[in-house]
Amino acid sequence: MTADQVPFYDRNLGGYFLPDTEGRAHPMKAAEAIELITAAGGYTTKGGVR
Repeated sequence: MTADQVPFYDRNLGGYFLPDTEGRAHPMKAAEAIELITAAGGYTTKGGVR
């Protein structure tokens, strides 16, 4: 997966976002974001994506 296919969590905004190739971020549902993060390799023990 490329970086623009893996969502990230923004603690300040309190939600998951999916970046695009132009540098914008689009909000998405937590369940969908976690599914994509898992497909990308999941979380590390420090909470980041592997």
